[in-house]
Order: sequence, then structure tokens, then C-alpha cells
Amino acid sequence: MNKRQFIEMTVKEQCSIVFKVNNQDEFFRGVSKELNEGCLFVEAEEGINFKFEMDDIIEIYAVKSSSPGHIAIQSPSLMRGSKDDLENLVLLFEGLNDDVKKPGYEIVESTQINSNEVQLYVVQKYAGQGYKQSPPLPYKVFKSENGWKVLVEPLEINTVTGEVTKGTPIQEWKYTDN
Repeated sequence: MNKRQFIEMTVKEQCSIVFKVNNQDEFFRGVSKELNEGCLFVEAEEGINFKFEMDDIIEIYAVKSSSPGHIAIQSPSLMRGSKDDLENLVLLFEGLNDDVKKPGYEIVESTQINSNEVQLYVVQKYAGQGYKQSPPLPYKVFKSENGWKVLVEPLEINTVTGEVTKGTPIQEWKYTDN
């Protein structure tokens, strides 16, 4: 799935998205509303609509919540950028789910696999509906010629058991009428 197809999918499903555009140090957050003449229209949390040239979008993530205890994050590519990518990834998704209020995170374990690769486990903390934090979530961080990168993969979290398993990419989700 290329970037355009991914963006079209987020518009079709009215997904919460987090994205970064050229020449901006910050990520933008909102709901993907419309794709028209090469521009993505996004409704921000404050209800304000913004227009972004699709070619200017350099990173994009879709956030889906099928229930208060299940959040999936999907992107068409690896994160790009600096060694702060893991922190940025965790912070990007603050407040995107109605049940998430003032979250924080903590790296609870790190294992150096080799000189170019580290396995991290991150706990996301938040308040809402009695669920206080996520189970430890795995992130693989690796060094490339352009710096450290975080491999972002879909995860499924069972909030009853705390089990974390490999998730299904958003484009492969199947919906039923139930």
C-alpha cells in the first residue's frame, strides 16, 4: 500500500491520524475527512479544518479504537528521523482515544540485541475507565546510516489478560454487521 492509498483508506474510514509535513518540526493530529485535488482535509480536535498538500505529508499514522481497551496504530512505512523517534511515537498518540487522558510513558526494559539494534518495552500510562496503563509494548529500534529508527508494527492488546500479540495491518481488517 503506497502513501496515497493509505491516505485514501484513512479518509474512507474517517480515521484519527497523526502526521508530519515538510518543513515542520511538529506532528499534526486530527481526523482524516476528505481528499480532494491532491489535498488532505483534516479536522483538528478543536473542530478546526486544515488543508494539507498530500505531497507535503512525509509521515502518517492511523489510530483506530474498536473498544475502550483496544487501540491499533498503523503506518505505511517506518518512522524516519532522529534518535528521539520512540519518544515522539509514544507522545504522538496522546489524546487520540476518548479514554486517554494526559498519558505518559515509561521504558520498562531494554535489551541490546547487537551494536545496531535494541529491543525496548514501553508502558503507556493514562487514566480512563479504570484502565491505568498498557502492558509492556515491544519496539525494535535499529541504527541505520541515517540515524536511529523505530520499526512500527501493528499490535493487538488484550486489556483483560495484558497479552500483546502481533496485530493485523489496518488495510486487512474485516468488518461485520454485528
